[in-house]
Amino acid sequence: MYVLNIEKVLKDKKLPSWILKAAFELNVGGYLPTGEFFEKLDDEEVRHMRICAKNVGTENYKVFSIDSFDGKKNLENLSLLCFILALGEGEIEITPDLLSTMLEFLFLLISIEYLHRNGEIQAIRENYSLLDGSRSVFKGKTKK
Repeated sequence: MYVLNIEKVLKDKKLPSWILKAAFELNVGGYLPTGEFFEKLDDEEVRHMRICAKNVGTENYKVFSIDSFDGKKNLENLSLLCFILALGEGEIEITPDLLSTMLEFLFLLISIEYLHRNGEIQAIRENYSLLDGSRSVFKGKTKK
């Protein structure tokens, strides 16, 4: 089991803004729905998250291929975001298996949010979750 110290995260100014934003929101509000987190990001933060996710290779979200220092750092940052968002959704015990599942959902949500902001699909942010992937999180855009 892993333990997350939000105050320590908030003090690390080397972390990406999207992690600090999530930690701040969780620290202030005590909860942070994943969809609300994505809604508060600006386009540049979503683009940066997408780049980070693309730099981490995976076959099944249990085995990651990292071929650079940046790839390792990106995986660490995305994993930290999973911990913050899981805590924001009320989950306090994270196992390695749960972290793998959350990373899978996070990678998917990053892609969906990126496509949504580019007008390619319609995101359903109220269904975003790293703990429950059973609800639909996007709709295709209707062609005019």
